[in-house]
Amino acid sequence: MVRETLTSDKFKLVEGHDFAVDGIPTSVDGAQELFNKDPSTFQNWFVERVGGFPMARKSADRGIDGRIYFETGNGLREMMIQVKGGKHVRPTDVRDLRGVLEREEGAELAGFLSITPPTKAMLTEAAEAGTYEYQGFHYPRIQFLTTHDVLEDKREFNMPTRVNTKISTGQQSFAL
Repeated sequence: MVRETLTSDKFKLVEGHDFAVDGIPTSVDGAQELFNKDPSTFQNWFVERVGGFPMARKSADRGIDGRIYFETGNGLREMMIQVKGGKHVRPTDVRDLRGVLEREEGAELAGFLSITPPTKAMLTEAAEAGTYEYQGFHYPRIQFLTTHDVLEDKREFNMPTRVNTKISTGQQSFAL
């Protein structure tokens, strides 16, 4: 993203002093405002913000709002991304995402992005999907991130590696 480039060691610019960001959420309230104004733009922004690639089709997306690719010794694998911006997220949303995970070839992981935190029932449903093992490490097959997790806590999805992300992450690549 442009912000990360400008604030990098190469340019050393300071947001708010050397440049201003307008129209791109930098806070949880800003993310909520974008969702209220344009849910489709919110969806694309959130997928890109976590390093994913939004789906080009908005209709008949079959429950996939974006993808994050990661590399393994067996080739590229995918994390399917689903975005829910509204206030009411439900266990059925996680069951639907689990169905996507089972249906899509090459999909090992699924990420659920939302404004509101997952409920206990949603976490239970996700835990039942199990884990993905790669080189002795276990990754939850269904993972959750909220706008607060991403914008305030700087959290990201837990996966082996990332391929060509749009954000700079602290993740390390494992040897293939």
